[in-house]
Amino acid sequence: MAQEDKFGEVVVAVDIGTSKVVVVIAEVFADATIKTLGSGFRQSAGVEAGVVTNIGMIVNALREAVEAAEQKAEPITEQMFQGGFRVDSVFIGIAGKHIEGNDCVGNYKIQGNKVAQRDIEQVLQSAIGGLDIASGRRKLHVLPKQYLVGDTPCKNPLGMSGDNLKVKAYVVTCDENAAANIQTCLDHLDLRLEQMVLQPLASAYSVLQEDEKKLGVCVLDIGGGTTDIIVMIDGAVSFIHSIPIAGYDISNDISSTYRTPFADAEKVKVKHGCALPALLESGDSKVKISLADLGDNSAEEMDAGALAVVIEKRVEQIFEMVKYELLKWLNPTWQPGTDTANLTPVHEVIGGVVLTGGSANMRGMEELAEEVLHTKVHVGKPAQKLEGTDKDKLSDPRFATVLGLLQYGAEARMQAETLAANPSKESFWQKVKRFFIGRD
Repeated sequence: MAQEDKFGEVVVAVDIGTSKVVVVIAEVFADATIKTLGSGFRQSAGVEAGVVTNIGMIVNALREAVEAAEQKAEPITEQMFQGGFRVDSVFIGIAGKHIEGNDCVGNYKIQGNKVAQRDIEQVLQSAIGGLDIASGRRKLHVLPKQYLVGDTPCKNPLGMSGDNLKVKAYVVTCDENAAANIQTCLDHLDLRLEQMVLQPLASAYSVLQEDEKKLGVCVLDIGGGTTDIIVMIDGAVSFIHSIPIAGYDISNDISSTYRTPFADAEKVKVKHGCALPALLESGDSKVKISLADLGDNSAEEMDAGALAVVIEKRVEQIFEMVKYELLKWLNPTWQPGTDTANLTPVHEVIGGVVLTGGSANMRGMEELAEEVLHTKVHVGKPAQKLEGTDKDKLSDPRFATVLGLLQYGAEARMQAETLAANPSKESFWQKVKRFFIGRD
């Protein structure tokens, strides 16, 4: 971390997923270094396909995860955390099939001869006002893609001279009830919501490199209940979508095929799973996997090659669905089921795909994704600058979302503080935000 950044922003992030509830307390610095101070992990029950379905179960898991993180929290100075650290506010993620994104345009007559911060805020409001947001839906994010001052395109109009300001933006909305149920879970524990953040956006914060965001990249966050898609082109979010098939379904296929409990199927997937049978050498494919070796009393055995075939079928389906959604987005007039020969292919717009989430760790995921999507694929490592407690555990793709929430939260808070102190001054964190949402 930078020498002058003696202390950073202390942020608490919460990731409520289909398979796990994670709470991380961390100090985040302006150079994007994350120093984790305390963390708590609990198994999740009460979430289906990324959506809370049992508030009581989630409240119990969240309470235990918060308490574990508080007990582990290491003080930054002798004066801090006296009497123990207590979580009172959090940044939390939201995901699921109900998430939607739409392009919109806003126009505003500049109040003066140069663009001020208030002009930018007003043109963004104009963009939102021109979008028909259905009843029962809530705005999550307004992500600018490009500004025009008069006829001059730019990504950061602040201080530019002109009469009229225009913005092209991408607005993300969610189901009101899905968001309200997350809020209710926090209310039960007297936790104040600082901001609700789209989970794949947080994951993108954590795993993407600067050149990837500029050249065009698709992040696939393959979690327990959903596979979340987010595409960034020229540094701006251009497309999002959520597919309600993911790691849980892979484990469920193993469970049903071999008539073994889901928990054992999950262990088999994590320890022995392979998404591409062709990667197994002839000898390896015949290796017998014993459930007894995983702590199960069953005498059941499974062939490694046959197991890979079961996994491949589901993973291939996931990637085919991703390809289908990307093709629909890139070719708005295409009618599914018709000829695809003249369609704009994925690889012409997107320079590569980055896999993250728990299922990204499985052997063969990169190779199978490349076969289906016909583009370069790699697994993204979250938070390149990670220090502190549980560093080794949190550096896994399973925790890309919660680490991204920490980065997003620190940026949002520091930007608000800077604007309050000096509305005309752009901070480092505002520059970071411009990069992620297309202001350059």
